[in-house]
Amino acid sequence: MSISKKEAMLVELAYQLPPLTEFQKKYAIKHLPNTYFKYRRKIYNGDTGEKEVNISKEVHVKTYGVHHGKCLERYYYTIVTTFRGIQVLRTLWVEKRCEIGEKAKYDFLDVYQNWIFPNGKRIIIGKRIKSMTYDYFDLSSPWAPKRPTYGGRFDFEGCYLMLFQRTTEYLKKRCVKKDNLIKDVTLETFFHLILSDNRIESMFKMGILTKYKIRNVRFFRQVVIARRHKYIPEDESIWFDYLKMLEELKKDTHNPVIICPKNLRVEHDKALRQINKKREIKWRKQQVELERKEFERLTIEKEEFNKRIQPFLNIVLEKDDITIRPLKTIEEFLEEGIAMNHCVFSGRYYKEENSLILSARDKENRRIETIEYDIVSNVVLQSRGEHNQDSAYHSVILDMMSHLKIHKNKKYEIV
Repeated sequence: MSISKKEAMLVELAYQLPPLTEFQKKYAIKHLPNTYFKYRRKIYNGDTGEKEVNISKEVHVKTYGVHHGKCLERYYYTIVTTFRGIQVLRTLWVEKRCEIGEKAKYDFLDVYQNWIFPNGKRIIIGKRIKSMTYDYFDLSSPWAPKRPTYGGRFDFEGCYLMLFQRTTEYLKKRCVKKDNLIKDVTLETFFHLILSDNRIESMFKMGILTKYKIRNVRFFRQVVIARRHKYIPEDESIWFDYLKMLEELKKDTHNPVIICPKNLRVEHDKALRQINKKREIKWRKQQVELERKEFERLTIEKEEFNKRIQPFLNIVLEKDDITIRPLKTIEEFLEEGIAMNHCVFSGRYYKEENSLILSARDKENRRIETIEYDIVSNVVLQSRGEHNQDSAYHSVILDMMSHLKIHKNKKYEIV
């Protein structure tokens, strides 16, 4: 796979990242949860290696993956920092090794980084993933560019722990700090948007940016109008749904009287009823159009079928109480398919140019089998009873059909 110049540069930078400082390591160790594991019916504290006597029922005790009094825990740990003037979200594995009688030991292993440029462009550099079923990195593999849609495996927001240390000058100019981040918005997405979209930056500096405004940034002008008129919607999610419906109804979405209702829920429900009525009318028109096209199609198919069936209308095969006649109209195909529970109509067998479809019935005109006969090779292609099963008269019907011969000039004879 070919890589760009920027990706090649970041691969080089990934190898040059400095080792973790003591502060970064101590921060992770301090904030990781205590580990408790069970071995030979006794519970041990993984952090100290000592046996626990009084332990709360709410504490999770690890019972799997414990071998010879040892266990291994892995946590994702992301450090928000900068390197060579580029914002980087550096994600590591923290391997916590617990053993009876020993204090826990920690290893810090780099697995991937999210690099964010001043224009908001994002590039991921990471290790190869060994398994497609769970996150397991091949630490001996070289650094390489990764795709953000790779099963969410490079989404650092799934990390247990994050340390916010430094941001670039570009983010500082946009007033981004540790304590004013947007709730429920991934940090990588937030950095990308605030660096690449002036509307996001404006709302952030005004102190009104939320996850709903990020998802509906196209309504930036409406947000500004609402703020100018000191309108605060009781529920932003409903308000943006309301704005979308106003757009569909072709209302003036720059009119504060319309977009800043006193009772949002009432106006939302009113717009919803109008939308549903509009969509119902549109659906009905589509149904009428479909019916018209279906009628036109059937009309053409009827004309074609009537031409093909003309030479065979008078075919009659009789033996004992069984009579075999061709189906003469498309309506008869429909009746036959419904009565016999098979697809002679839905499969549009009336369109088969080289097939003649016949119906075998008893003396009381009850349907026995439906027959498809090849008028070119003079053979029965299939003969089906109800639910596509053979009837008790199947062999008799095949014998009767063997007496029918159709010539190339479409004249027939019963021999």
